[in-house]
This record gives sequence, structure tokens and C-alpha cells, in this order.
Amino acid sequence: MKPGPILTGQQIGLLSGPLYTPYKVLGAVRTALDEGRTAVYWLETNDADFQEISSIHFIDKTGQLKRLCWQKETQGLSCGNILVDKQLIGILITFFNEVIPSEYTAALRELTLEAYQEGRELGAASLELARALFPFDNLRFFDPREEEFRAFSRKILMPLFEQTPVGTQCPGFIDDQGVRRAIFRSEGGYALRDDFPVNIADFPLLPNVSTRPVCQDAFFNTAATIAGPGEMAYLAPLADLYQQCAVNQPRLIPRMSLTLIEPWSKRQLSKLGFEAELLLEMGLDSASQALLTRLGGIDHKAIEKASADIGQKFVEDLKGLHPDFTEIWPIVSKQIKQVLGNIRKQNKERNADKLVRLQKVFDRLLPYGKPQERILSPFYFMNLYGGTKMIRYLFEQYNPKQKFLELS
Repeated sequence: MKPGPILTGQQIGLLSGPLYTPYKVLGAVRTALDEGRTAVYWLETNDADFQEISSIHFIDKTGQLKRLCWQKETQGLSCGNILVDKQLIGILITFFNEVIPSEYTAALRELTLEAYQEGRELGAASLELARALFPFDNLRFFDPREEEFRAFSRKILMPLFEQTPVGTQCPGFIDDQGVRRAIFRSEGGYALRDDFPVNIADFPLLPNVSTRPVCQDAFFNTAATIAGPGEMAYLAPLADLYQQCAVNQPRLIPRMSLTLIEPWSKRQLSKLGFEAELLLEMGLDSASQALLTRLGGIDHKAIEKASADIGQKFVEDLKGLHPDFTEIWPIVSKQIKQVLGNIRKQNKERNADKLVRLQKVFDRLLPYGKPQERILSPFYFMNLYGGTKMIRYLFEQYNPKQKFLELS
């Protein structure tokens, strides 16, 4: 038997999804090369969470964090079965019109519009784009809608469906003409969520989040899976299910988690006096306060505490003269806060441009307060730093222990 492959997967997304998608694929390719195996990129087309995959996030030519969203009524279709329409093509054109133009923009635009053609299934468009982005000889692309896999996984799923207690949901779905429907065990067999009886023999069966890895690893005899933190958390506890289905559970290998630092961000970090790692640990609010404290030479929290301590002692001394002096403290305290507020406001106004630049750094490194790799599109970076060749560059730099990579 041939050695099993190194597998990774990701639900399909616009322009290949967020930045961590290539990290996963490149991790599978690199590990496969190191171990003399092949790699498999599983494009999850059966997932039905359209809202999760319908947006593109990037930095536009004005330096603003931008989100383009495909608004569409999917009628419950699995994402791979949704058809590309004029609205999506318009969104993709808008993306290339709003990014900073570069020598790579035209080629990336042509590549994208060649894949996303009106009337084509999103799964097919995603597959074509993936083939163009990851042209590695040892990499196989896989769409779980393939009939061979569906027939194979049915043999695993049926015993699990039959063992499901009456009244509870089965560990999988039926594919009802492209719509993924939950199935429940009933007294007479199986039913939909509204208790409408259904003969599951008439429909293809689809695995759920727990049974999918079991089916895929049985089908491929997977040697190892490249996974992100969330996947590691739910894959590791599936040992009992693997054992129940007589399937070998593969090794779990964490993917690379990398923050890309652009030249502009590097310059701003230097000017503002921050290191990237410390900045991300602090978060925007704490970093802004630290910057204002450094620029204004005033620690507002320390002053507020010191003024409160001094004020309390002052009132205590006055109380020794007459108890009515106690009533003066609320007035004094209010005035202190007003003065501190004015000082803070003036400091912000003097340094407004620096606070704006700090916000823009966060938009690039920690957009919406989330890791860059989970939000920004790889096409944003490819457009500025090498086009499709940037994927090869990331592959050459692949190192799971590396946290930051400076671009040039």
C-alpha cells in the first residue's frame, strides 16, 4: 500500500478565503515533501454557512480597512453548489479597482475572472483558482462531491445513522438537490427537522463536522492532517469515533500561524516606538493609551489615583475642623475629573495623526481585533508583493515556529 497523504482542508471562500488558507495548503505540501508523501487539499464544498465565506477583506488604496460582501439568497444550498452571478463578478471587479494598483493587478484580475464565470458553481470556480495558486506536483485537489467518495462514505455513515437513538439527530445529512438537510432518527426510520418522514436511501449522505474527518481519513488512509487551532480542538477528541469506525486517526500537525508585516507597517512601528509582537499583545486601546502617555508625558491613571489620594487626605484634614467639610469632596472630585478630561482631550487632539496611524497599523496586523490571517485576503498581499509568485515565496519561508514575516 502506498504511504498515506498529508491532508489539509478548508471550506471554499471568495478569492480562496482568508490568509490562513494558503498557510494550511503550503503546510501540507511542505510536510509531504519532507516525508516523501503526496499532499491533499480538501476543498469543502458541502458546508452551507454562506455568511462565513461571502466577504473579502483588504486595505484599499486610501489605506482604509474595507469589506466587500456578496449578498445572496442561497435557498439553503451548500456553498459549492451556489452559482456565480453578476453581483459577485461586480464585487471582484470592485476589489481590483479599489486595491493599490501594482504591476501584478492586471494578471490577478484576469486569473480571478477566468475562474469566477457567471453561471459556474462556486465549487468549480474555487477549484480552478486553487489549481492556479498552488501548482505543486505533489498536491492533489479534492472536492468531496465526487461520487466515489460519496459512495465510500455512505458505508461508514449508515451504521452510525442506524445506531442513532430515536428522536436525536444523526451524525450527517442528506443532499437534497444541493441542499444539505439534517436528519433525525424516528420510530419508523428517519425524518427531517419538521418530523416529515424521509427515505434516506433516495439521497446521497453527507458527513457532519465529526464524521467528515473519519470518512476522509478512511478514504485516503491519511497519514497526517495540517490543522489550525480550532480544528485541533475538535479533531483530537474524536479518537473514540475513529475506533468505533475502525479507522486509523492521523497525526495532527499545527499549521503555520504568521503575521505579515508590510514596509509601511514596519516604518510606522518604528516611528511610533512599538515592536509588532508587544503591540499585538497590548491591543489597540492599551497601545493608544501607552502612546498618549509617552507623547504627553502624563500618566492619566496615575494622576487620577494620586489626586484622589491627596483629595481624600485633604478632606479628612478639613473634617477635623468641621464635619460639614465632608460635603466639599464631591465638588472637588468632579473638578479634578474635568481638568484631567481636558488634559486628555488636548493630548489626543495634539497627537491625532499618530493615533490614526496606529489604528491603520492595527487594521493591517490585527484587523477588527482578530488575527490578520483570519481576516485579510491573500489577494491583498499578492497584489502588492509578487502576484501568484508570492505563494511560492511563502512556501520557501514556511516555518511553523515563525510568528512574523517582513515583506519587501
